[in-house]
Amino acid sequence: MEKMHLATIDRFRQYGPVYKETLAGITHLHIIEPDDVKELLRHEGPNPRRITLDPMVAYRKLRNRNIGMSNLQGDEWRRLRQPFNHLLFKPGQLNTYLPKTEKCAEDFCQLVKNIRTPDGEVPDFIRQIQRWTLESKS
Repeated sequence: MEKMHLATIDRFRQYGPVYKETLAGITHLHIIEPDDVKELLRHEGPNPRRITLDPMVAYRKLRNRNIGMSNLQGDEWRRLRQPFNHLLFKPGQLNTYLPKTEKCAEDFCQLVKNIRTPDGEVPDFIRQIQRWTLESKS
């Protein structure tokens, strides 16, 4: 599991910058080129289908909490996202958040390096990633 990303890189080398595969009955489209991702996002329509973080959704539902906007789909996602569009798509608006987001990502990477065990395991990784998610969005 810890080297899954290397297997994905190998498949990109084997099949090229775009390939499709089915895992556990779910078909995935893999894209590696930033320009291709940009083009895909430009044409996804008003109700995009995003990858949900199933463990996070299950955890939040178990505790009767909101599953979070990043885990919503379709009309529900659009309804909640629409009020923010004017802020998110205003030129330069997102640049105000980049320094804090970048610092948070750097801090998280350093934390992972510091707490990783000799065999590469990160103790209580789910808790750590949940903390990073909350901090990076605040």
